[in-house]
Amino acid sequence: MQRIMFRHPILSLSLLLSLLFAGCAKEKSYELPTDPGTGIPVPGGGDAAFAFVAAAGNCSDAKAAGIFLTGKILDADANVTVTVNVTRKGNWVLTSNVVNGMLVMGTGTFTQTGPQVITLRVTGLPQTAGVSNILLGTGTVGCGVAITVSGDDTTGENDYYYKITVSGQVYEQHATEDNHYIPGSGLDGVDDVNFSAGINYSDISGGVPPAGTTGFGVKIGMMHNYMSASDKAFTDFFALGNYSYVKDFNTAKGVSIYWLDPQGEEWSTQAGTADQTGSTFTIISTADAKAFNGLYLKTKMQFKCKLYNVNTGAMKEVTNGEMVGTFGKI
Repeated sequence: MQRIMFRHPILSLSLLLSLLFAGCAKEKSYELPTDPGTGIPVPGGGDAAFAFVAAAGNCSDAKAAGIFLTGKILDADANVTVTVNVTRKGNWVLTSNVVNGMLVMGTGTFTQTGPQVITLRVTGLPQTAGVSNILLGTGTVGCGVAITVSGDDTTGENDYYYKITVSGQVYEQHATEDNHYIPGSGLDGVDDVNFSAGINYSDISGGVPPAGTTGFGVKIGMMHNYMSASDKAFTDFFALGNYSYVKDFNTAKGVSIYWLDPQGEEWSTQAGTADQTGSTFTIISTADAKAFNGLYLKTKMQFKCKLYNVNTGAMKEVTNGEMVGTFGKI
């Protein structure tokens, strides 16, 4: 038996914002060490002793999570995780310098020595799109973490979107409260499942979509034992990093992409020859979408691929692909 379900986890952007603020827990307060002359936070602090696991000047496993958009204040779930090697127990405080309007900071207490993963909060207002390399420091020892900032979004209405370049032409569609495009989530299967995220036109009145309407979707699979999977197992399934394109989800974990072009033609990475030599797909960040009817991950993806017409097998190359959509544990 197979089930395919689509839900719109966010009824409106205004409702999403209210849920975001309602769900913020009271944070622990702490004092950051500051430069006596300027009052600016400085790296390091506390009586614990620890060091980063570093490689070539970068924190070897430092990862940023969250949605980083220019012109938008970072949500409470924007963070960096990194492994440190603790050599003396005690309190710790860690900060970075301000880079591209963002500050990384955290505090806590180590109760044991050895390797441990710490979580640092990222705050601020990103100013410029691109990769920001932020130095994390403990006294004179430091290493860097890369945070990718994209798209400017001063209104908050362009959080969910797709954009691709096909034969030199840019196609872009955002989901807003009043344009009938929604960030949908899909589930295909029962206990062995594939997850879908889409930006598609939906008119509850049943009207015919206007000419030039497009649609876009990303599918990731296959996850086994879904019926008994924990929330953590679901979240871990969408780990940050690179994924391969697959023609058959029964053979390997991977992704596929679907596009409905303005002329109504359907294209897919799984159609035609499905050859994806030279193609790439990366999950850049994930964050809790704060939906009220299930667990949803707001996911940012970047990619390039070859799309094949599902009817003729003709091929078009996609470059500069990017999407922010939601995958749901429905």
